[in-house]
Amino acid sequence: MLNLKGFLSFCISAVGFLPVILAAGDYESAELCLKEKKFSEAVKFYRKAADEGHAEAQLKLGGHYYGGIGVERNFAEAAKWFRRSADQGHLMAQCLLGNCYFTGAGVPLDRREAMKWFRKSADGGFPPAVYAVKRLGNLPEFR
Repeated sequence: MLNLKGFLSFCISAVGFLPVILAAGDYESAELCLKEKKFSEAVKFYRKAADEGHAEAQLKLGGHYYGGIGVERNFAEAAKWFRRSADQGHLMAQCLLGNCYFTGAGVPLDRREAMKWFRKSADGGFPPAVYAVKRLGNLPEFR
């Protein structure tokens, strides 16, 4: 026999997960578009997922803006999306945001801020960030 109260309780609790489910679906759609080399379509789906807080979608959307893939190249927009992903602890996004600060791509050139992001990523074990911290740590400004 159907437990109506239990079913309604399940439906109400599931609504709270709806943004997460939709973001994951948009991310998967973006990945399919990417495989088919439909870059501008992929960007649209990445944006939908990124707007819902999907960290990997935020990273990839930033990458599309950084490289001008499917959208006009825009370093400021790239850095914005890298930051959103980095703030969620995404190691690659932290490293890429550090690179933005190191080169002044889309953000003011700030080597100390760059090192802060490289260190966060390196502390998580991301190999390119570990390398960057070792190399930059030898510069006079970071000793």
